[in-house]
Amino acid sequence: MPPFLFAYIKSIHLSSRMKTLTVIATPIGNLDDVSLSMKKALVDCDVLFCESVSAAQRLYSILEQKPPKLVRYWQKTEQQVVDRLSQMSEERCALISDAGMPAISDPGYALVKAFHEHGWTVRTVSGPCAAISALAMSGMPTDSFQFSGFLPPKSAARKSKLRLLRSQGLTVVLYESPRRVIGLLEDVAEIYGADHQVFVVKEMSKIHERYFLGRVDQCLQALDGWNMKGEFALVVQRDTVFDDWQGKADVLVSYMSVHDASSCCSKLFSVSRSKVYNYLLGKSDA
Repeated sequence: MPPFLFAYIKSIHLSSRMKTLTVIATPIGNLDDVSLSMKKALVDCDVLFCESVSAAQRLYSILEQKPPKLVRYWQKTEQQVVDRLSQMSEERCALISDAGMPAISDPGYALVKAFHEHGWTVRTVSGPCAAISALAMSGMPTDSFQFSGFLPPKSAARKSKLRLLRSQGLTVVLYESPRRVIGLLEDVAEIYGADHQVFVVKEMSKIHERYFLGRVDQCLQALDGWNMKGEFALVVQRDTVFDDWQGKADVLVSYMSVHDASSCCSKLFSVSRSKVYNYLLGKSDA
């Protein structure tokens, strides 16, 4: 059989095999958080896609286990790895990031998407996630929230994103590096107000974990005495969101009666006249 034909047939055979990807959440600090199912998944895989090979090797060393084939999977290599999936002979695949749940502001999305597109199986071993842990610690409303990971590094773009987040009226969970967390908090103070409530935590579950709950301006003062190392998570309390018509009604009532302003606003913005009337009446009684 000609070599090129053999290689083609081998490629077809490999691509037709069913692969399984197990997305594994690893500890975000305290290695006692390693569960039995997490350890089993790490041991049973044939190939491990990892954000950092050295970090993966340390994890296996702590678990006293021999690592499988390690393939670095991060921002600069993820497309190359995805393109080679069909040619890989390994069937039991696993994915980890350096800490926490892969694909949550960490590499992983493209790999998981590729497995689904091939019709292969995707599983997960759940575990620590800094965003959920910070939210649970914050004591802020958790019934609805927005996770936005790392905001843009430039202040102008960051403030634009914060304005959008504020307008949605949800509790917001963010990640930030120690170099930019002060700038982020300063922008939060400008967009939400210096007296707005925030919760900031660093080095979660580690020996040097620290957190602060309070006003943004107080938080900025508190951080002056912190060792600014490690990753930060920030929870911003949701803000009151007003419907668009309310601001317009406030302007109209300064030029006409509550009755006329209610009628005008109702026609302009397709909102119940009684709703506008009660809103304006309540403000005039305040």
